[in-house]
Amino acid sequence: MKIAVFDLDRTLIKGTSAEFILIRFLKQKGMITNRNLFRMITFIFRHLEEGVEGALFKNRAYLTGLREDEIKSMLPELWRHHLLPSLSEKIVKRFRDLKKQGFYIVLLSGAIDFLLDLFHEYLEADRAIGARAEVENGVFTGRLLFHPYFWNKLHIFNDLISGMNVDLEESYMFADSITDIPLLKRSGHPVAVHPKLPMYIFARSKGWPVIQP
Repeated sequence: MKIAVFDLDRTLIKGTSAEFILIRFLKQKGMITNRNLFRMITFIFRHLEEGVEGALFKNRAYLTGLREDEIKSMLPELWRHHLLPSLSEKIVKRFRDLKKQGFYIVLLSGAIDFLLDLFHEYLEADRAIGARAEVENGVFTGRLLFHPYFWNKLHIFNDLISGMNVDLEESYMFADSITDIPLLKRSGHPVAVHPKLPMYIFARSKGWPVIQP
């Protein structure tokens, strides 16, 4: 089996993240305020002693107090008018070409799962793994229960393919960030997508293909 793994933010999506689009959308709807965003920033700083990964793992404070059912009822509008237009045509073409060739396609992203699921359905990926937000009594707490990020992404991928007969040398990984390097190194065909300078320099030093916007 050959596998192709795609990141979402700044990879399948051009130049931004699904959650930034969500935050902007919720602000337009008056559902979150600058106070929510300030709470998110202060949360990160309060947990920096655990490292950046630890702070990010715990935090989606902008969702705090919002009802899960209300957010999910707005997803069709968010998808049609904001998320769908954000897709990179170049990367979607690579995605669909590999799917036609019989690759097992995985979306693996730190984006919240209810956003990733929209792309999963539209692109007809075989599997999607994203972050899970904690919900208590139908309300988001602002904390994460699960977060595919940095080395954790690699562990999640290894668990996913455990027991599968995957030919890693013939497999592809598409991602934008230097934090994705441990995962990218697992495949015979790592591809840097829309990379910032550190990732661009690293990819070029390794002879990896680079896809620019």
